[in-house]
Amino acid sequence: KRKFNPSKQVEIDISSQATPAIAVDLGGGGNADMMLEVLGDTSLWTGQWGRPYKWMDEALHRRNHLRDERMRILEERLVSLMRQRHPNEEPLHIVLGQTAQDEVIVCGRVVSEAAASLMNDRSMLLEGYTPVAMFDKDDDGERRTAIRVSLNIVACKSVLAFPGQVVCVLGRPSSTGTAFYARDFVGGLSLPSPPASLPSSVPSSAEGKLRVFVLAGPFSLENSLDYSALETSLRFVGTCRPHLVVLLGPFLDASNQRVSSGEPMIEEDEGIETFDGIYRDIVLPTLQRSLVALRQNSPETIVAVVPSLEEILNFHPLPQPGLDTMLAPMLMDPHGLDGLRGVQFLPNPVHLQLENQVLLSITSADVLMPVLRSGLVLRPEEKRLDAAAKALLLQRSLFPVLPRDPAQVSESRAQALNFPEERLPDAIVSPTQVGDLGGTRVAATMFANPGSVCGPTSRGGFVELRLNRKLAEGCAPGGGGGSMHGVQEVVVHRVN
Repeated sequence: KRKFNPSKQVEIDISSQATPAIAVDLGGGGNADMMLEVLGDTSLWTGQWGRPYKWMDEALHRRNHLRDERMRILEERLVSLMRQRHPNEEPLHIVLGQTAQDEVIVCGRVVSEAAASLMNDRSMLLEGYTPVAMFDKDDDGERRTAIRVSLNIVACKSVLAFPGQVVCVLGRPSSTGTAFYARDFVGGLSLPSPPASLPSSVPSSAEGKLRVFVLAGPFSLENSLDYSALETSLRFVGTCRPHLVVLLGPFLDASNQRVSSGEPMIEEDEGIETFDGIYRDIVLPTLQRSLVALRQNSPETIVAVVPSLEEILNFHPLPQPGLDTMLAPMLMDPHGLDGLRGVQFLPNPVHLQLENQVLLSITSADVLMPVLRSGLVLRPEEKRLDAAAKALLLQRSLFPVLPRDPAQVSESRAQALNFPEERLPDAIVSPTQVGDLGGTRVAATMFANPGSVCGPTSRGGFVELRLNRKLAEGCAPGGGGGSMHGVQEVVVHRVN
């Protein structure tokens, strides 16, 4: 086997910046064992007997039917919210495309009139479905067709809209039913008020807190296969004795220059290596050495790995099964890799519940950029980054944009992209191209951006989530952050 000699160890600096948020209670003390539960239907990211699921292109009518199911799930709740906003009125709820002389309520999905350009307030359409006798049956045997009408929001004082969003509007349809003039706009389910917190620019003491470290790939520069930054970062993390460490792919990035060339070489003067060989000779041994060193300092730390769409040997769309499905032959190698035993290989995305209380939604894909580049319509204007984050919470989904972005989504399994039981998570962790490393709070949910350990030409960093261990008296566990009190913070650690 080829031996890989890592370069000199990198230095780790701890940033003094922290983002205040909310507190949760894990009970106990020290670095005791922590219960970790993956929420959701496991059949959405696994196949028979726990094997990887099989998938293929889905028919257009099947994809439309599945998306319509999501709209039907939200419709009743959206109509109820609209009625609560207008308690002294009794507008009828009608099917999109019908005509009426009085003000009515309709629900539908926002789409852009010009698919090739960004949506704006003059190119918004509202899409819905109506039963008709002349069209083909869907998978439920119901005859229906898509209806699209022009949506005029000039009279709406507050709007947050993007393509794919399920909304409810109050207003009047045109005499022909081809347009709808909205007076009020409900862009999703209700959000809790932000909890009170004391702002701070300096990280508070980590003593007595739940500590979760998140390190995201790539773990090497774009023209290199040197993983020393990952190894040294995990050695540092071990000295902090965290409760949970989450590693987000990609470990072997498809956009790495040595990979994308089709002729990957570990060193310039060495021969061409296979992708399997790079995992076998570099990635997995480096990961094993790093985790052995981490467990020497913190034997009770839980280590979890989440795959990526950019992983060169992981071909599944979202939701992706655990990386062990791809690495299975190498993980069973009798020549060693014992250091990887006990690692939790999780799906992408994954919704984790810690100690029956804290809900974390984690993905290696960027959840904010798809909303921003879809054509986000705001009224009044506000910070677009915060508005994109709010859009995810309103729709109770990590990836609500249509057409799908990222495009690699199995529509029949897309329920895994939504928040389990429509619960708002206490934190959403996603490496994003917009914004800086760290965290920002929207409503009662912390959005944490771990960045990447290595950028294209320079090293980056990772983040640590610190959560207080005291739950407010009388609060129910897992309130999406809204039921908690105190301070949670995201601390940035930079790799130099």
